[in-house]
Order: sequence, then C-alpha cells, then structure tokens
Amino acid sequence: MLSTGLFGAAGDCIAQGMERWKGDKGEGGQRVNWRRLAAVTGLLFLAGGPCLHGWYAFLERLAGGLGGRGVGIKLALDQGVFSWIFNTGFMVGTGVLEGRRLGEVWIRCRSRLWPVMVTSWKFWPFVQIINFSMVPAG
Repeated sequence: MLSTGLFGAAGDCIAQGMERWKGDKGEGGQRVNWRRLAAVTGLLFLAGGPCLHGWYAFLERLAGGLGGRGVGIKLALDQGVFSWIFNTGFMVGTGVLEGRRLGEVWIRCRSRLWPVMVTSWKFWPFVQIINFSMVPAG
C-alpha cells in the first residue's frame, strides 16, 4: 500500500511538472496542485494498493505455474479487462476527491478513458510481461 501511494505521488509530481513544461498553468496558476496530489496519493494508498494486491493474487491462482501460457493469460486479462476497470475507478475516484461534481467527473472520464488506455498500452504490457514472468508471486 505504502509503495503504491509513494509511486503514485512521484508519478503525479512528474506529470504536473510535464504539464507545466508544456504550458499548462494548472488550476489557479498553482505551481503544484496539492489537492490533485493528495487525491492521487490518498486514492492509490488506500484503494489502489489493496486492489492491485488482490488482482495479482487472483491472476496467480488462475494462471500461476503455467509458464509462458500463464504469462499470456495474465497479460490478456490485466490489459484487456482490469486496466479498463482500474483506470475508470482511478479517474472517478480522483475526480471526486478533487471536489468535482459526479456528473462532471463522469463526462471527463468518458472523454479521457480511450486516450488513457491507448497511452497505457504503449507502456504497461511490457512492464507486466516482466512482472508476470520474473517477479515471484506472493
């Protein structure tokens, strides 16, 4: 849980820095959007870590010990099913924690989910192949 929250905080700090570098001044011209940083960190710490832990345990029970075939099964389920659910939950959760209205959160989620997924698929499948094939379960 702690590592998920800390990595989430670091990732959001990097993302906010990149947004500023591209010219986005952020909400209210803040150097750091502390509310967003707290929402990302808190959500990943309290919900993301336990959710990911349970998901990886499920995948291991389902396809552990199957070698390369098991890695393929885990990857297909992770990227084809779970990443949609996790990214939707993340966007809705952070939007609500940032104080946005649920209707606004849902509209933003619907407009951003596909681009987020496409970007995610450029990175995470490669990381997950290493994770599922080399990192011991448990």
